[in-house]
Amino acid sequence: MDAGKDAMSPSMTRRATDSRIGPSRRRIHAPPQAISVLLLAEESSDAHQIQRAVTQASQALAELVPEFEIYVVRATPDLAAADRSGQSCQSPAEILGPPDNISFPLSGGQQSIRDATSLGEAIASARHEWVLLIRTDSEIAWDELDRVLLLGRDYDIVNGYRPTVEGPLLLRVWTSAYNSLANWLFGLGTRDCLAPVRLIHKTALPLWTPKARCPLGGVELLAQGRLEGASVAEVPVRNRDEAVGDTAGSGRPEFSGSPAVRKGASCLLDLVRLWWSVLLFPAGEENAPFGLPEDLSSGPKLFRSWRAPLLLVAIAAVMLLPHLSYPFVEPDEARNAQIALEMYQSGDWITPTRWGRPYLDKPPMLFWWVSSSFSLFGPSPAAARFPVALAGMLTVGLVYWAGRWLVGARAAWIGAGMLVMSIGFVLPARFIVHDALLTLFVAATVFALYRVAELPTPSKKRTLGWSIAGAICGLGVLTKGPVCIALSVPPLLALQWLTFGAVRTRVRDWATFFLATLVVAMPWYVAASLRSEQFIEYFLWEQNVKRFLSGANHPAPWWFYIPVVFAGLFPCSLLLPGLVVFLLSRSAALRRHRPRGLGYVTLSAVWTVLFFSLSEGKLPTYVLPAAPMFALLLGQLVDAVLLKAPSGEDARLPAYLRAIRWQVPVVLIVLCVVAAIGGGIVDFLLAPDAAIGVWISWLLAVAAAVVGWRELRPRVKSPAWKWSVAGLMALLVVSNVFNDIYPDGAAVRSYLANASEAVQTDPLLARDRDAPVLFFARRRDAAAFYFGARPVYEFDKRDLPKLIEFVRTQPRGAIVARPHHIQRLASELAGVVRIRSRSSIVLIFEQIDDGTRP
Repeated sequence: MDAGKDAMSPSMTRRATDSRIGPSRRRIHAPPQAISVLLLAEESSDAHQIQRAVTQASQALAELVPEFEIYVVRATPDLAAADRSGQSCQSPAEILGPPDNISFPLSGGQQSIRDATSLGEAIASARHEWVLLIRTDSEIAWDELDRVLLLGRDYDIVNGYRPTVEGPLLLRVWTSAYNSLANWLFGLGTRDCLAPVRLIHKTALPLWTPKARCPLGGVELLAQGRLEGASVAEVPVRNRDEAVGDTAGSGRPEFSGSPAVRKGASCLLDLVRLWWSVLLFPAGEENAPFGLPEDLSSGPKLFRSWRAPLLLVAIAAVMLLPHLSYPFVEPDEARNAQIALEMYQSGDWITPTRWGRPYLDKPPMLFWWVSSSFSLFGPSPAAARFPVALAGMLTVGLVYWAGRWLVGARAAWIGAGMLVMSIGFVLPARFIVHDALLTLFVAATVFALYRVAELPTPSKKRTLGWSIAGAICGLGVLTKGPVCIALSVPPLLALQWLTFGAVRTRVRDWATFFLATLVVAMPWYVAASLRSEQFIEYFLWEQNVKRFLSGANHPAPWWFYIPVVFAGLFPCSLLLPGLVVFLLSRSAALRRHRPRGLGYVTLSAVWTVLFFSLSEGKLPTYVLPAAPMFALLLGQLVDAVLLKAPSGEDARLPAYLRAIRWQVPVVLIVLCVVAAIGGGIVDFLLAPDAAIGVWISWLLAVAAAVVGWRELRPRVKSPAWKWSVAGLMALLVVSNVFNDIYPDGAAVRSYLANASEAVQTDPLLARDRDAPVLFFARRRDAAAFYFGARPVYEFDKRDLPKLIEFVRTQPRGAIVARPHHIQRLASELAGVVRIRSRSSIVLIFEQIDDGTRP
């Protein structure tokens, strides 16, 4: 046993405490006296090779332990087929059983190892406490097994690794890359993840179903053992002298051709899949429907009753509905309002027009909603914004509804609340742009796809569910084009691949989905193509493909959306660093709060940001569909970690999360106090005559200061209390910003509103409804909302002579232009007309009264 003593030296062992994947429990076992041996045979192993391995193993073990049993486990072809098809990879194993001369009866009532359907079940149903895994094509020196068995006294898993890797350069590079990637992803601290020999104590691995096809369970076996707190040791084992340098039995691809290279790449990708499904989002694999563990699916009764959504609706209404009548923000809001107004006036719901010309840049969904609002409430800025605000409210409700079965009732409620206080969501939800409606339909499609993918196959409900999901996606295609498909479909396909087919979809399902999408969206696209021959080329190529690839409009660097996401989710974005720690931590206390559905939400959020980051052209509102997903992620972080009162489990949490549990609410309260005081000052500067609004801002500032002073005093309170106070203050401050301060700023900024006021206050123009308003180098979109039936004309800055000639023919009128153009026009029109009044953006003129017309 000298070799066994050598194996106990520190240089030959590595304990689980070196790993960061989770805490280990060092247990003292009785030395292995009885062993179940599982010889793992590859699909291509022949009978002679298997029999030789059985004979050699039995001869070696007969000298080491008094009792043992040997079974040969062969991976069947179904495993690879299942993996390629995306079906469950709970691989069926062909249990060949022990040879005739080595047979021991199983204990009464124990499941026969012959009934095992996976390597994990074979380990669990083995008769003895210790299980030895060896590849049948292994060329190890069998007398090295005493090294492995001796360490079984002190460790749950013993890894027999090869000190060196012999073979082609490509094989050595691949082995190094595989081990480095595995240790980096899982924190195993293991020299060789593809060791040819492993000794396992059954208590270290409760019933385990392998997901990936890895030699001897590979990384997955080690990772699962570490997740269960098992201690792991490593000991070197050598080849037989005649086989030194042979790579057979190493579990590594031989790289003798392109199939082996593909197999090697597949093994590396399997590491990523294992990292995702075993370490990042393991919760709920065998629990409640839709991947949500039972302890997460429940929550306080308040958050599961009818009062929870009602309160959310009230909060969303307070944030999104008040004071929608402020002036349009030019040019985007004014342009979209003008198109909707023309659709309302003409009754043509097929071809959107802008000043009578077809507007083919975007599909008509937004214009349909706004035109319908005009039909109900009459044309006005408030009526134009109401459909967008309604879409925002529906999105908030959708986040709560879907989040209940994705992350739990309370986390869903918190996430929906965080969404409605994020400035990057509230602003577009009070702004006439397509992105708010697109966000609603993308979120609905993403959530619907996940839910129907979990329904049993086949079933009528599943077919109906895929049809509904496709119909919702069709509404998104009618909102902003095929980008809805690009944002909705890839996350589910990625989840299916990452979870080894635990989430199943069929070709028939996708056919149903896309057929429903076409049924909803195609009629308008066909009608628009018949109306305008250039529609398909212009819309699909120019406005979608070319705009994505060329960046002709709004070019920006690849990192553009990193600060945009942080600013858009503010103040909730203060938690984004903590969210990264929460999602990537190996802590067992956090893994149980990361169900599979949370992984799907993560995929959707990351994919949306990545997709638009790949585009050359970028605008901040493009990534708005990611906001509901980030909100759910943040809601789960707050609910699972930050609201919990300190307990003994805190020691298992990352230090950063323990710190921000107390620090972020304090920082948020301070920011709210500063923002409230600053908002009062800005509101007074923007609208000193609006006494009520200014008083509200200042009262909010004083209240925020008082509450902040009370909460910042060194008094111990529960995290839930501080988070509640901080959240309420943030809601009030953000509400005041968008319901009072922002409308005042929009009124000051709007040249249309200021020009309208100048025209209405001029006595001659107020009486003369036929006097025109001329826009020079300014867009006249939405002028009808401000000037009514008064004629309006638009002149390009190159058309100054035409403008002067037109002015000569008008008794009086007004010219709207930029400040430097107003100064130039005043000098050009001197002597041509008499200038009655002039401001920085409006020039009011009338003909010179000398008895003759110039």
